[in-house]
Order: sequence, then C-alpha cells, then structure tokens
Amino acid sequence: MKSGEFEADDGCRAIATVRLLVESSAWHWAAVRHEEIDRHWSVKSTANPHFFNGTIHLLTALEMRDASAEGRLVKTDFKSFLYWRDHGFPEAGVRDGFGSALIRARDGAILLGRQSAGHINSGMTYLPGGFIDDRDVGADGIVRLGDSIAREVAEETGLELADLVPSDGFLVTRAGPQVSFARTFLSPLDGEALARRVREFLSRQSGAELADVVLVREPADCASLAMPAFARHLLPVVLRAP
Repeated sequence: MKSGEFEADDGCRAIATVRLLVESSAWHWAAVRHEEIDRHWSVKSTANPHFFNGTIHLLTALEMRDASAEGRLVKTDFKSFLYWRDHGFPEAGVRDGFGSALIRARDGAILLGRQSAGHINSGMTYLPGGFIDDRDVGADGIVRLGDSIAREVAEETGLELADLVPSDGFLVTRAGPQVSFARTFLSPLDGEALARRVREFLSRQSGAELADVVLVREPADCASLAMPAFARHLLPVVLRAP
C-alpha cells in the first residue's frame, strides 16, 4: 500500500478490525505551502481565538479488505489542515480520517452532538468524535483507535466506558475527503434519559465543545440538520437497520 492510495467510491462498510500506522514522513503538500499556511492561520486565529494549532494526523492511504481496514497516517498541525479545508479539500495525498462514536440508546435512538460556536464545525450536528492526536498513538506508531474514540466521547458528552457497552468492530464511512471510523456504543438508558444526562454534563462545562445534543430515530429526522458528509452517508444506513 503506497501513500495516496484510496478507494474512490463513497460508502459505509462494517468491518471487524482497523489498523492505523503513523508514518515518519512529512506532509509534502503542506510543507511546500508553509508560507501561505502561516498567512492564512494569522487571519483565522485572530478572527477565532478558540482555534488551537495542535498536532493532528491525516490519512495518507487506506486499504479495505473483507473484514479489516489498514491505513497509514501522517503527522501535521491544525493550521495546515484548516488551510486545506478552507480551500475546498484539493487533492493533497491525504484524507481527513477520524474516530467517531455511534451512541445508541436502549430504545434505538442515536445521540448526536451539535457543535458550539467558535469551533471548526460550529452549528453542525454529528457523531461525537474528532481528530487523532498524539495521545492516541503508541510507541510503535499504531493508533489506539478505540481509546481515541472513548476519550472523545468522554470529553464531549461526559459519558465514560462504564456508562456504555462498546460493540465489536467498526463502521468505516468514506465520503469525499472524509473517512470516519465509527464504533457503536449501547446505552442502558432510553433516548430522552440519555440526552438529559449529557445536557446536565454540558451545563456544568465552561466552553463545552457541544452546545446541545440531538436524538434521531429514523432517516427523516436528519433531513433538516446541518451535517458533515460522512454523517449523511452513515446515519441512513444505521437508522434503517433493525
């Protein structure tokens, strides 16, 4: 598998295992544009003080097999990602690969978050999750994807692994420049109780990443919501499932 190799078709697929390895090479596309990226960052970070130029990882290759996915990632920074994103995701040898959590209540409702103002996806409704950062990468370069997703869930919703039952496997959703690696979590609470629990957590947070949560039970519930592309692909599939 070489860097820059991706399957072209969009879609959602259930698989048993995901193995992601961080490469030692730099993101060449960003390196040759570093001056433009710095100028863009100066403008964006001044306009939005919530932005933080932390380390993130982007996919450079992804190979899907019958029951597994194997990918490679490159380390970069948020300002380079933001420049790429704000310029419409031009071909740059990478995809935006990230972990996400499909949190399903006892009654079948799926819990989504709506991001607060000042963040990169402000106003968008999506599955809790986020970038793969240095905390998620082991000494061997392998991403601890399950731990990454669980961390994001706890940070965004206050729900810990003790509150949820993780399912085996992942749902890999490819949608243009986005690749979501979603793990399903089951809650013993019904939808309304689960949403109330998370809202109580959010009310205690200063500068919470989520402004609110939303419950969806059927594809029609998603129609009026502003969503990233991967969620538009994934949710109709899982909401039709028995």
